[in-house]
Amino acid sequence: HFHLRYFAIQPGGHTSLDQHAHDHGVYILHGKAHLRLDDEEHEVYAGDVVYIGGNEVHQFFTAGEEPFGFLCVVPAKR
Repeated sequence: HFHLRYFAIQPGGHTSLDQHAHDHGVYILHGKAHLRLDDEEHEVYAGDVVYIGGNEVHQFFTAGEEPFGFLCVVPAKR
């Protein structure tokens, strides 16, 4: 089983710098952002799917003038 979470970040905003023991997936719904994934940075756009492995450090920074929204799929048992 999984839990599905929705996040919306306003222009100029960012998520917290985070790290979890569990893997999770992210589906970008709208907007664009820069993703810090460990020591790498990637641009992500609406329609992209991102896999974040267990214990990977990650953070999203909005890019552009519109809000950035995504769904996060995490294991129900963590």
